[in-house]
Amino acid sequence: MDEPLAAPPVSSPSPRAVALLDRLRRGALRLSTMLPFDAGSEEDGPALFEPDPRARVALVTHFDATSDSLGTVVADTRNLRAVFDRVVYVTDHPEFAVLRLHGCIFEFVPPREQQVLFDRTAPWGDFLADRRALLVAKWRPRSVIAFGTSFDEIIERARKDL
Repeated sequence: MDEPLAAPPVSSPSPRAVALLDRLRRGALRLSTMLPFDAGSEEDGPALFEPDPRARVALVTHFDATSDSLGTVVADTRNLRAVFDRVVYVTDHPEFAVLRLHGCIFEFVPPREQQVLFDRTAPWGDFLADRRALLVAKWRPRSVIAFGTSFDEIIERARKDL
């Protein structure tokens, strides 16, 4: 007669795993106080992680872009990679091929045409201001370099169009 198998003994997590989880939770809680939205509670576990404060980041914005102009911006900013740890491109151009081809980190902001098609009456200026705040909180840039139209200008344009 076969006896039922006993459940394996439950082991507690290693001290290193517990310490890491505690560090992640503390970092997520600190970061959540800086963000304009709820990043999760301690019970939910960390939703966001603390950025590396030593990283030198540049945000390169290029709005009202075309594929050709985006390629030119990437070529013109090639030397930034020697000065910054990360160069993050922020664009409203939906064709990411040139950014992916060059291995760029990028963030997308919907262009005005898509905003209007989605919902003309939505508070797009507020959305864009919150998006900018989120990008700054996420990347902690030391420099923001605007090619052409700036973030402030697209926010103002969206607020005027209401």
